[in-house]
Amino acid sequence: MTDPTPVEYEQDGAGAIRLILGATFLFSTLLGVLFYAQYTRVLSYVNETLDEPEMQQWEEHWFSPDECVGAAMDWVAGCDGIKAMCDMYIDQLIAMCLGSQDRSEYCGAIDASTTRFGHQECSVRGVRRNIDAESCSGAYRAIDSFCDSIGVPALPNDATPPSTVGAEEGTE
Repeated sequence: MTDPTPVEYEQDGAGAIRLILGATFLFSTLLGVLFYAQYTRVLSYVNETLDEPEMQQWEEHWFSPDECVGAAMDWVAGCDGIKAMCDMYIDQLIAMCLGSQDRSEYCGAIDASTTRFGHQECSVRGVRRNIDAESCSGAYRAIDSFCDSIGVPALPNDATPPSTVGAEEGTE
């Protein structure tokens, strides 16, 4: 009897499997090296910039919360590496900036309970969708988190901010 499967065919199949597995290994290794290079670039940027006096400018001058967001966005724009990793430091930057002053009054006046908190401010900044939008909205979420961390609750949805209470009464 003859074998219906030629030996050459079986060897060619094994060679193709080796080629596919080898190419997959090389591609995975290349991606790992590229990711590691980007990772070290981000960590180097973080270590070089976060402790610089220029970055701590809110310690010397009063920054409004919007200026804190602007400083965080500028820092992220200068971060050369994996964007998601750069965006992870926005919370820390916002907390450092806001923590340099007493923000109790501001935190009590904002309405961060809505999912649209900061949306209009980000639109005014001219953020580009899917590029800067995540950084900007993350910065405003960080403001809300900061206010929660200092124990000042945001206004309920139906409350009037304190800055407009007196203005409404005087318009009659």
